[in-house]
Amino acid sequence: HRDLKPANVLFRDERTLAIIDFGVAKAIGPNAELTDQLSLKGTPYYMSPEVIRGQEIDTRADLYSLGVLLFEMLAGRRPYNARPLANLLRAHLEQPIPGLPPHVATMQPLVNGLLAKDPDDRFQTIGELLVALDGHDTRIF
Repeated sequence: HRDLKPANVLFRDERTLAIIDFGVAKAIGPNAELTDQLSLKGTPYYMSPEVIRGQEIDTRADLYSLGVLLFEMLAGRRPYNARPLANLLRAHLEQPIPGLPPHVATMQPLVNGLLAKDPDDRFQTIGELLVALDGHDTRIF
């Protein structure tokens, strides 16, 4: 997708979501040059470190963005909010993953598995995330 953010996630009913706006993924295409990808196509608040660095991008970049979304849903704020833009991008690259509030702290391992700076340290697939979620009490509130 390459641009997961709250505006691109819609509730279809009480149990399912829809992800919309695949414009960035279509515009970039699967064989795009890295320099094209680095031209900040996407939303910086939700950008993975490898996108910022202009490295190879795969589904793990979307998992990072999903981690930002999850953190925001649980904490009521984004994990990184620095300004100006250069500081925000640096925060994604260098700042530790913030802790969640105490009432949702049991979700921290999932957030950590999504927001790892190195893609190899993240969940590798959505399937791995689903396995981690299986049996986890997701009724937070």
